[in-house]
Formats: sequence, C-alpha cells, structure tokens
Amino acid sequence: MHLLFPILELLALAGTALSRVQEVHNVLELTGQKASREFSTDVANGKYTPPEEMDPQFWYKIADEEIAKRLALPQLNTDKAKNVIMFLGDGMPLATVTAARILKGQRQGKTGEESSLSFERFPYSGLSRTYCANAQVPDSACTATAYLC
Repeated sequence: MHLLFPILELLALAGTALSRVQEVHNVLELTGQKASREFSTDVANGKYTPPEEMDPQFWYKIADEEIAKRLALPQLNTDKAKNVIMFLGDGMPLATVTAARILKGQRQGKTGEESSLSFERFPYSGLSRTYCANAQVPDSACTATAYLC
C-alpha cells in the first residue's frame, strides 16, 4: 500500500507532462476529423450518375453480356477434384464487400457500382456461412475450424 501513493503521484506527473504535448489531446485526432480530412470518405457526395445508367436496359445488357461470357467458359469437369483452392475472406460479409467495391470505383473517379474486386472475377465461386457454437458473432478460430471439419 505504501508503494501505491508514489506510483499514483508518478502517474499524475506523467499525465500533467503529457497534457502539455499538443499531439496527445489533439481534438481532431480524438474525434476522427483528422482521419476524414486525410482519407476522404465523402467521395459520393454530389455523385453524378450517367444518363445511360438510369435506363434499366443498360443493366440488362451488362447482365446478358456477363451471362454470355460465363456460358462461353469451358464446361465444368465433373470428375472428382484433385485439389481445391479456398479463398477465405475473414470479416467479409456481403455488405462489406459491396461497400469496398463501391469505394474502389469511386476512388477511380467512377460512380462505384460498376467496379469489381479481383476475387469477384474468379470463374467459379461459392459462398459459405459459418457459425460458432459458443458465441453469437464468430471469430476466426471457429470459422476456420468449420471449414476444416
């Protein structure tokens, strides 16, 4: 107990000294305003939408082209697979992937929705949902275990 007071006094002195340093209690850093100034998150403000994107036929045409491209791919080999490559995205629910895709497009000066991420162009893919037995929100340990079981 007799060591507690000198430690508290030392902490108080350190806190006083640190409070005089401008960067420690910079309001812009504490509120996140500094980050938003350096990494603009308002890239879609005043967003311009090309007139052709307002026409549903524009999107139907893109979908038809994508389907035709996929149908032109070599047909699936129905033999037993020798190897499988699993591309696991930790913390990548569909909403997060969509947001990343849109942000990527907007940072390229486009509207955002027309962009795609590299793994979205894989010729074949699937989705899997995993759960934890002991938690509402899963972490990497139980989700990786689910893939391996």
